[in-house]
Amino acid sequence: MGEKWMLGCMVIGLLLVGCGSSDPAGDNGAEVQPVQGDATAPPEDTVQEYIDAGTPVVQACENDCFDGLFCTEDECVDGECVHTVSGDNCVLDGVCYGAYELHPTDPCLVCEPETADGWGAVPDGLTCEDADPCTPEDACVAGVCTGPQKPCDDGSECTDDSCSSETGVAECVHTANTELCDDDDPCTAEDTCDDKKCLGLPACDDGDACTNDFCGAEGECSTTPVICDDGNSCTTDSCDPGSGCEFIGVEDGSPCQGENYCLGGDTCVGEVCVDGTELISCGDDGNPCTDDNCIPSVGCVYSLNNDPCDDEFDCTVDDVCTASVCAGTPTEGCKACGTVSLGDTILKATVLLLGENGYPGEGLDVDGNPDTCSPVACSDGIDNALGVLSSIFNSALETSINSGQNAPLVELKNYNGNDTPFEIAIYNGVPDPAGGICDVMVDVCEYLILPGSLMPDCKATLSVENATLVGTSLTAGGPGTVLVMGLPLAPGEIQYVFIVGGRIEAQVEFGSDGTTIVGLDGVVAGAVPKDSLMESIQNVNQALFEPLTMQEVLDLVDVLVVEDIDLDGDGEFDAASVGIRISAIPGIVNGVQGE
Repeated sequence: MGEKWMLGCMVIGLLLVGCGSSDPAGDNGAEVQPVQGDATAPPEDTVQEYIDAGTPVVQACENDCFDGLFCTEDECVDGECVHTVSGDNCVLDGVCYGAYELHPTDPCLVCEPETADGWGAVPDGLTCEDADPCTPEDACVAGVCTGPQKPCDDGSECTDDSCSSETGVAECVHTANTELCDDDDPCTAEDTCDDKKCLGLPACDDGDACTNDFCGAEGECSTTPVICDDGNSCTTDSCDPGSGCEFIGVEDGSPCQGENYCLGGDTCVGEVCVDGTELISCGDDGNPCTDDNCIPSVGCVYSLNNDPCDDEFDCTVDDVCTASVCAGTPTEGCKACGTVSLGDTILKATVLLLGENGYPGEGLDVDGNPDTCSPVACSDGIDNALGVLSSIFNSALETSINSGQNAPLVELKNYNGNDTPFEIAIYNGVPDPAGGICDVMVDVCEYLILPGSLMPDCKATLSVENATLVGTSLTAGGPGTVLVMGLPLAPGEIQYVFIVGGRIEAQVEFGSDGTTIVGLDGVVAGAVPKDSLMESIQNVNQALFEPLTMQEVLDLVDVLVVEDIDLDGDGEFDAASVGIRISAIPGIVNGVQGE
């Protein structure tokens, strides 16, 4: 009973600060004596009523609540110490800060007691330092110190660009990626980054090893057939779409053409052509203006001479050979040639220029050796030693042709649209005044052949009889062929170039019927003996070379032109290779000038 009384006093005492009166002397001033023995105590059920009623019991804090900070109000609440920041202050890591005092470690924060955590952002734009070298221009933004990254864009879509500060300084890093990209080339597809470069696959690859695939400026695709020719007459040449050119040896004993074109009876032995022992007779070409002989490296050659001759016209006098043509001076009323019979296919040259260098398209492999080329700027075995003269002559040639003052004409004689060999004849002509105004570089215009382009029998002075056409590839001439090429330098100024071993390689364009040839683009090539070249230059009107004198031009040509072809097979170079670019469009020939 006594223990329960004491417990009741302890519980109730927390509210009443003791049992009975708060006066220690009692209501009448008498000292209250503690209850002892079985003295009367409050009923046990009275204490239980306080407990059962849920009256809160106030507990004391075990430790002193003072935190040592001047800016907090410390108190004990429900047995726990509570420290309330007082006034315009903030607390961080046990340190008091006054209102609007900067944060000790973050320059973008300031003490703002009215905020939830006591810290607010400084005005945007204040400079700061975030300790990152890759952000050199730091400023506060919404309470955070930040800055733009150092620019590291290298302009390549094939690199991932970033800034690294691992070494303590800002360094741009460009890491290669393998993303899709665009190389701005319409002739590639599936462009992908590889080793920091944007590379694509050929867009015009048709997968056929027997075609040359071309891509135009706008990405349009075209093809030409691959010409499989190993230059070995002891192999049959063919093309497999999967693997490309194939060269299969013929049977031993098969006829062939060896290295010595002056010997006959050549036969194949183990895919090698062995020269025979039969001497070739070049015979007489019927032209009194050529000296007939045989050169082992090219075969029969008919060298030009300047001998007196007979053009078989009674009305001409002082007949003499000039550029392989026997011609005299006509007397009054004399015609140099009768009626000229021409075929249906006539083309007019829009380009007739010396190739500028020794790259494909500017010349051909004249010496048959793919390991040599000329001049210095050359490749792929292309020989064009006279390309060094293009800067001297091409301007005059271009002006002469573009203006219509001269019109080189190409006739395809006996061409019938099949594989039968035909003849190519080349004339010099002029626009026919009867044809009216016509754009000679674009339109199908009418022309007259100049008499100097014709032999006394009205045949062309320049012709090749072994022309063939495979697909769109035209070839003509070769070893043993001598071409007399007229180069129109000015009105009435046509200089003839003597080309040994001359040949023509070109691509033709067909009309809508698939048979008629309406365009040609290719190269005429061969070798020009240097003495013949110098003689031709001396016949050029000096006015074309001004301000240089004729002697200065001859000296310049002598230095620039390096002979690179051995015509007589004696091991010494005695001629210079030449490439002449030619392009042509359709034309109409009405006859011969003066007839």
